[in-house]
Parts: sequence; structure tokens; C-alpha cells
Amino acid sequence: MKKILFFTFAVLALSSCTKTWEYKTIVIDGITVTKFSTSQLALPDSTLNLMGKEGWELTANYTTIETVHPNLGNEEYVNGLQPNVRTNFVFFVFKRKN
Repeated sequence: MKKILFFTFAVLALSSCTKTWEYKTIVIDGITVTKFSTSQLALPDSTLNLMGKEGWELTANYTTIETVHPNLGNEEYVNGLQPNVRTNFVFFVFKRKN
């Protein structure tokens, strides 16, 4: 019995190692920052559902940020502590078995 279990486990382990993965990255341009507010960013549900039907699985998402230098000579600039970074790009990483 132990030999059969070991053989079954070995076959399953080897078969899972021989599969290759295919990756796809979707990059969305950054969020436009307006004074005191930001627009929201999301992939539409229809896009995610279509990718799920094609076998794609979302494995990671991350953002890159950029530094925004305020125009201190502009009188419309709001004094005080203000964030000076904003989202530059949003990356969605998908994978599926080949």
C-alpha cells in the first residue's frame, strides 16, 4: 500500500512540475490627480470575467508612483503639508497554465 501511495504521489508531483505557465501583464496609465481629489481606477468586471473564462488568474497587482513637484510660485498653491506623490502606473499580472 505504501508503494502505491508513494508511486501515486511521485507521478502527481512530476506531472505538476512539467506544466508551464503563461503570464500576461496589463498596464493602466496613472490616475489624474486634481486639486484635493483623485479619480478611481479599476478594471471593468466584464474584462475580468472574460479573462477568467479564458483561464487567466490574477496573481499580483502593484503600482508605481511619481513625485509631483508643487509650483510654489503659484498663488493658487495650497500651503501646508500636501502629498507630492501620485500613482504613475498600475500593473495587473495574470497567469494561466499552458
